[in-house]
Amino acid sequence: MKIAIGGASGIVGQTLLELLSQDPWTQHRVVAFSSERSAGGTVMRGDESLELLPLPDDPPLGVDVLL
Repeated sequence: MKIAIGGASGIVGQTLLELLSQDPWTQHRVVAFSSERSAGGTVMRGDESLELLPLPDDPPLGVDVLL
């Protein structure tokens, strides 16, 4: 499953990433979206570093869940 987090650099996004770093969520692919200002930075999901992508105007294709 591919899960996208909108606002991944904020407090709610960080909490979601922390929860998704725990079993049974570790096998899922996670994509991190943020505002234009934060895009290009990184956030952590457990030991994994995720690049912050700019939040698109339309829902991203190929994503099973968008939080």
